[in-house]
Amino acid sequence: MNILKTIKSNLRVSKRIKAFNLLGLSISFGVFIILALYIYNEYTFDSNNQKSENIYLIEINNLNQGRKHPFLPNPLGDYVEDQLGDIKSHCTIKSWDGMYSKKSDIENTFDLSLFSVDSTFTSFFTFNIIRGNKTPLYGKDKIILSQSAATRIFGDEDPIGKQILKNYREPLTVEAVYEDLPVNSSFYAQDGFCSFITYNWVNEWSEWSFFSFVKLADGANVDAVNAKLNQLDKMQDNCYDDDGEQIRQLSLTPLSDLHFKSAFGNGNIKLVNTLLIVSILLLVMAFVNYLNFSFADLPKRIKNVSLRKISGGSRNEIYLYDSFVAGFIITVAFIIGLGIAQNILHLYPDLFGYEIKMSSNFSLLLVLYLLLFVFGVALYLLSTGVLNRVEPIKALKGMVPLSIKRGTSKQILPVMQYVVAITLLAGVLLIYKQLDFIKNYDLGFEKENILVLRTTGDITKSEDTFADELLKNPNISDYAYSQFVPGEVGMGWGRSIDGKIVNYKAWPVDERYLNFMGFEIVNGRSFLSNIKSDENNFIFNEAAVTKFGWQENIIGKKMPGFDFEGDVVGVVKDMKYASLYEEVQPMCFWLTSTRHNCLSLKVSGNNLAQTINYIEETYSKFEKRFPINYFFLDESLNKQYLQSEKQGRLIIYASIIALFIALIGSLGMVIYSCEYRVKEIGVRKANGARAIEIVKLLNKSIITQVLIAFVLALPLIYYALSKWLESFAFKTEVSWWIYLLSGFMVLVITIASISWQSWRAATRNPIEALRYE
Repeated sequence: MNILKTIKSNLRVSKRIKAFNLLGLSISFGVFIILALYIYNEYTFDSNNQKSENIYLIEINNLNQGRKHPFLPNPLGDYVEDQLGDIKSHCTIKSWDGMYSKKSDIENTFDLSLFSVDSTFTSFFTFNIIRGNKTPLYGKDKIILSQSAATRIFGDEDPIGKQILKNYREPLTVEAVYEDLPVNSSFYAQDGFCSFITYNWVNEWSEWSFFSFVKLADGANVDAVNAKLNQLDKMQDNCYDDDGEQIRQLSLTPLSDLHFKSAFGNGNIKLVNTLLIVSILLLVMAFVNYLNFSFADLPKRIKNVSLRKISGGSRNEIYLYDSFVAGFIITVAFIIGLGIAQNILHLYPDLFGYEIKMSSNFSLLLVLYLLLFVFGVALYLLSTGVLNRVEPIKALKGMVPLSIKRGTSKQILPVMQYVVAITLLAGVLLIYKQLDFIKNYDLGFEKENILVLRTTGDITKSEDTFADELLKNPNISDYAYSQFVPGEVGMGWGRSIDGKIVNYKAWPVDERYLNFMGFEIVNGRSFLSNIKSDENNFIFNEAAVTKFGWQENIIGKKMPGFDFEGDVVGVVKDMKYASLYEEVQPMCFWLTSTRHNCLSLKVSGNNLAQTINYIEETYSKFEKRFPINYFFLDESLNKQYLQSEKQGRLIIYASIIALFIALIGSLGMVIYSCEYRVKEIGVRKANGARAIEIVKLLNKSIITQVLIAFVLALPLIYYALSKWLESFAFKTEVSWWIYLLSGFMVLVITIASISWQSWRAATRNPIEALRYE
């Protein structure tokens, strides 16, 4: 009961300071909990896989570019398993996304994110099969679905044995349903997995579009296996040029590193590390405020403690009582923080690109609470130590030592806060600038008002007639066919040219596509309008010409295709056909009358709804079986950066909260100053000082602290922002105005937030102030 009374009486002292303290801690804890959950999930990616030991992904490193990628030929898996005794088994997989429908209801289509996989897949990776065959995917044309995908497609029906169709014609039989994988799994985004595809091109060494996983024997030396991989005959042909110089190198990436260190994963270690730093800084700022507020509370706490000493209380008892007070504050703040975090995660479940549930992270939350509790109590007891050094009689007479009034922490800790706030605000400005830079970057082609329609077999049989019919609408001005559109060029070729193996992307198009997209020819010519006279010829981009050293004799060079050989007729200016995270890679346009999977239409922005209705009506005349499937190119391209935008917003939100915490700290320092300078303010007022002069006096030290912090923050801003931009191949600059604006904004916001408290103290009746003393 005595402890409860002590906590209650302590909380009654300086209620305003306690309220600010609790507010700052609660918000900080809430944001810290959210960021900690995300960071923990990122750092523990693929930890759910119980079979991860000795599993590696084979990747190839282009030494000249310093770039690693996981796309390799399918036959590689069998080959390395046969050649190397250290490799027990392999599993090859390939992305097999597409448009699907139930065989019983082909009118309703849905997109599925799938991998086509070897029969060894479920022996490599951990799955909890909840329905159907426990050892699936050993037969042809089978598919297993995640629980959520099965529910989305079949509802309450039993999906086992049901068939779904890929592109309306390739049947896959549902063999099993597995429990949804955790969000921090590299396969979380997949709706399912199907039997390995059986097309003829699958077994071509020239088709570089597969992922190859291998399982090493127990005790195998990874470095030794890496060395052996690069000495294999097949790899000699692919990894060395005619002069014997190694230009590529195979390497093994462990499963635990896929998320951050492989192109197979989509993790951004720089972003996660940035958020880790931000979360720590946010916590530091909150505890700096906590410490400052505990010192701001000293004028009123000191008399309370002195009375307890005179009444017989020992120093240890005072430490114990204050420990309970601090523990109570930390606990309440943590509980409120949990509520804040839970509500934010509930309102914005896709905040991180995947949903995080607090209920499944109880152990982590408990660890966070214990750490915050111990740290919070320890900091609070620093002020208790100061109080214990003051003689009770002197304290009751108001004789407080200057060392308490003018502690070093009063000056240093706020400067630290402002350094962090200015740096984070500069980061916010740069993130906005970079996101705007990406959205408005000149990609080298037209992307606005282009509608892309997925074609079907019936459409491609009458593609010219279908397109001519669409052009009768005045709001549709042009069209072109291709297999891919920018942002999804997925065909990789490895070819032996001039005695060297070269790798590049291949983009099948019709004769209209380059002109339609506005691609600029810089050497040679574009494709002829008569496709038959130019079919199976190629146009390469500048990146291929430069990388492969073809500047002198590119036009007319013979290039192997699948079962043909074509001529290079031109060179196109580099365009950003992939993500702006990457440098432009070698690529060729392949003119073909086949593979016309996409019809791109240039539409007017006027009467768009009517234009789409016309397209749908025209489509229904040519395609009676399958529904229309279309999208706008600019929206599709912008999806590449949705994750970056979400991640950028995380940093922005955390930075704004950090600035808010710094402002609460500034307010605390004004309160701190006012508590100690009540008599001085009263005397100055009694001697005729104006209120504005008092405000300047109280604000002067804080303005000085912000200016010092700005100078200290400049090198930190330059380093942090330059590092963040390194993850983009195409990036904006750290402009000079970012430095000035971040410092100016913090200064203005700080002055605006503290001046009301300074004004309140300055306009106080001097008689009340002197009576208070």
